Amino acid sequence: IFSRQRYWGEPIPMIFCQNCADNKITWWDIKKENKKLLIHEMSSQIYAQLHGWFPVDENDLPLELPYMKSYEPAGFGESPLSKASDWVEALCPNCKKPAKRETDTMPNWAGSCWYFLRFTDAKNSKKAWSEAISNKWMPVDWYLGGAEHAVLHLLYSRFWVRALYSLKLINVKEPFYRLRSVGIVIAEDSRKMSKSFGNIINPDDIIEEFGADVLRLTEMFMAPFSQEIAWSAQTLQGSYRFLNRVWQMVNDSDRVANDQKSEDISVVAELQIAISKVESSIANVKFNTGVSFLMEFLNSWEKSKNGGQLTIENIKKFLKILSPYAPFITEELWSTVFKENKSIHLGKWPEVDESSMIKKDINIPVQVNGKLRGVITVEREDLEKEEIIKLSKKDPKIQQYLENKKVEVIYVKGKILNF
Repeated sequence: IFSRQRYWGEPIPMIFCQNCADNKITWWDIKKENKKLLIHEMSSQIYAQLHGWFPVDENDLPLELPYMKSYEPAGFGESPLSKASDWVEALCPNCKKPAKRETDTMPNWAGSCWYFLRFTDAKNSKKAWSEAISNKWMPVDWYLGGAEHAVLHLLYSRFWVRALYSLKLINVKEPFYRLRSVGIVIAEDSRKMSKSFGNIINPDDIIEEFGADVLRLTEMFMAPFSQEIAWSAQTLQGSYRFLNRVWQMVNDSDRVANDQKSEDISVVAELQIAISKVESSIANVKFNTGVSFLMEFLNSWEKSKNGGQLTIENIKKFLKILSPYAPFITEELWSTVFKENKSIHLGKWPEVDESSMIKKDINIPVQVNGKLRGVITVEREDLEKEEIIKLSKKDPKIQQYLENKKVEVIYVKGKILNF
């Protein structure tokens, strides 16, 4: 049901004339071009309900809400607008006799299902949008919204765009290229967190106690973006401790290297890996894994056996990849510790320096006839099967089981070698 019996909302620009209804006249009957638009499959029963109804002339649009001192419900099932007699009373667009405006209003979906078209040409005072400009920008590249909105907002947006396309007002049939829905939050009473249930957590209270960054970080870390999450106050504590550790590390002058030569190359390598992984996580809307990678890097930085020193430039890079998750603390550190005047959020995203990545060694189990006979240590990257076989055959523990034997080899790259 599209109409609402309330004051707030776009007025439905229709007029009902009792005289035309008595004469069984509709808008479709008064002009030849209107008759062409008549839906042939429309039943006589539905058509009869349209007797006397006419749209407001396009020159009289937009139809605006009248000022009302009181807009409580009328008390007899009709919209509060029914009490605005000066506004309700109108002339029939057809016979010019006294008629009445429709007093129901449209729901919030009416405006929210085409606002993206207005965004393309928001300052246009003559029309809703310029076709040339909307055709340049539409469709929307990526629509992010609540899972419960996918049924209504997405569906209605598609209806509206299809209708506007049929009227040749836009040249796209679909409003959005891609859709990602955010999961709902489950409250402590195991129901969806909702104002109607009265089980919501007030964000202002959390921000007052922990700060906005902790709330942001917690929401993104609790679960994948599209899955529902159960609210947990414990996760707030974890995020709070993490950001406190960030604050301490960035403010620790002993962690600052004088130059690249005195940097901890293992931590530099971990930073480059973090930059790459966080960038990928954000692009793929996997914010929770992005937070995990940031935490992993901080652990490596704190626990490094080589002093964990980084140049100021590399510490800044860490703050930059943290900044989308924690914009306030990173901005504060950026301006107070490093005395930067330009906002961290206006800077470029750091590029990955692959030359700084250290090749780590990994252990590959070697089996002979399904039994573990040894483990060889190799570099993680780009060692081919033949090189792995050569290294394993040089190992005396493995060699004794292969002497004078014809073998077949199965190698799962980076995982296991089986003779």
